[in-house]
Amino acid sequence: MERILRLKPYIYDLKIDTRVEMPEEMKQNIINSGKNQIGFIAQEMEKDFPLLVELDDESDTYTVNYVGLIPEIVKSIQELNEKLETKIAELEAENEVLRDNCCNQSNRRNNNLNTGSSVNPNEDVGASVLFQNNPNPFNAETRIKYYLAPSTSQAAMYIYDMNGKQIDRYELSNHGENELIISKGKLSAGIYFYTLIADGKEVATKKMILTD
Repeated sequence: MERILRLKPYIYDLKIDTRVEMPEEMKQNIINSGKNQIGFIAQEMEKDFPLLVELDDESDTYTVNYVGLIPEIVKSIQELNEKLETKIAELEAENEVLRDNCCNQSNRRNNNLNTGSSVNPNEDVGASVLFQNNPNPFNAETRIKYYLAPSTSQAAMYIYDMNGKQIDRYELSNHGENELIISKGKLSAGIYFYTLIADGKEVATKKMILTD
């Protein structure tokens, strides 16, 4: 994509080789058909696409393989599309985070939501609660706040990638309000899920976004 963006299209007129003798009418037709052409300067294009530019030493002229440029353009479009899909997924996740945060402000103790499910407020204020990580998105580390009910005997935080593969697991033992710090570590930029499991039951699952 970077090489494609560096290409500079030009409008030009083809020059006639005056050394070649031809009828005046044919010469004029060639001149007319060669006006307002669109292309690239071979010497500029050669810097990024050397395989698509050739120099004829005898005539000291360059030729550009425009057909060979098509696969390069297709590849750049594919790369752009992949980046756009990732960005769209990140924006959708951010929107969901914003919606969750609005709900959290009303009553965090009743925020017992599962990602993608309908709102089911938990009326038991003594129940375990999982909060949205902050900051989100993050590029170095983020903090996940949670509340473990006094009756909880065993709890853990699970980290999953977009494909549902478990990335990490953290044992939680302290009751009450706590926080778990997640560092970038070996994680690559992308969208992840974190789930709080208390006494074998899912408390909530939320999304977090790691940026470059």
